[in-house]
Amino acid sequence: MPMSSAWAGREASSEHDLRAFYALYLRTMRRRSTLPRPYRQLREDRRLLGPSGAFRLFVAEHEGDIVAAGVYHALGDGVDLLYNGSDDSRLDVRPNHALYWHVIEWAAAAGYAHMDFGHARPGSSLAGFKAQWSAREVPEYRYDYVPGAAGGVAASPRASVGRALEGRARQGRLERVWQHLPLSLTRLAAGVAHRYL
Repeated sequence: MPMSSAWAGREASSEHDLRAFYALYLRTMRRRSTLPRPYRQLREDRRLLGPSGAFRLFVAEHEGDIVAAGVYHALGDGVDLLYNGSDDSRLDVRPNHALYWHVIEWAAAAGYAHMDFGHARPGSSLAGFKAQWSAREVPEYRYDYVPGAAGGVAASPRASVGRALEGRARQGRLERVWQHLPLSLTRLAAGVAHRYL
């Protein structure tokens, strides 16, 4: 899928690039009704893992504008997508296709054997997008440690050990409201929630 000369994919490293990514990421998380990670977490991730080459930020530019970006971890023989953001007003020019194409080319040239495309709700448009790159769905497990619970394990079925994560098929009232909140409030909510979670 060669891109036209209007496209450029590149690895990014500047504070400006990280902030551009975060602006796209906030909008994407709001669109997906998901609590974003705080900016300070991403900045610390880059500070701590960047020198070893594990932290990677890639951007896709169209006509000089950053229209998609992603944070990846390159560890062992694989590259894992952690966070992704794209400009929803420019989806017609396929920014995520350009981003994924560039990252896949980079990973192959760097000798990585596999790529983890991250979580997607089964049957969602995001799962369909990832499947077109030959990504296959694999179980994802979550283990909760609850201080004070018997053996540190949560007793309630909602927080059971080793359960496969399941996406919700329908949007509730909170998800519908979340999609209309100002980005400054979603960013504030992220900072507060991740401080205590």
